[in-house]
Amino acid sequence: MAAIRRLELRLVTGDREDAGTDGDVFLAVAGREYNVDSQGDVNDFERNSDRTYVFGEGATVLRPQENDPRSPWQTDTDNLRFSPIYLRFEPGSGGDWNIERVELTVVDAQFNGTHFDRLGGGANLWLGERRGKYLYLR
Repeated sequence: MAAIRRLELRLVTGDREDAGTDGDVFLAVAGREYNVDSQGDVNDFERNSDRTYVFGEGATVLRPQENDPRSPWQTDTDNLRFSPIYLRFEPGSGGDWNIERVELTVVDAQFNGTHFDRLGGGANLWLGERRGKYLYLR
């Protein structure tokens, strides 16, 4: 059992026609969801984009205080075993999204990292209103 201090999420959007989206993406880890969105004027999830989002210590996400695994509820590595880990996509008017790679590293208080990986190696998945909105990492 160790406190989670940081989440590092790498998302690679496909290099296909209409692969990018303006929809909303959420990451679920250790019993709660986080909004995946960059700080500043960045257009996330565009075709062929490769971005890493950091939650918690060293945050690079929009609204870092509200998307922090340390606060207001300190998440714990014990919760990794009991809660699903997934991406949830809400397309809204942003259209479907093609994703080629998802990598998640959960860093605890002792700087140990637990790694989850989906897709890659030429695989891809479309998420959308009529395609499914979830990709489970575990």
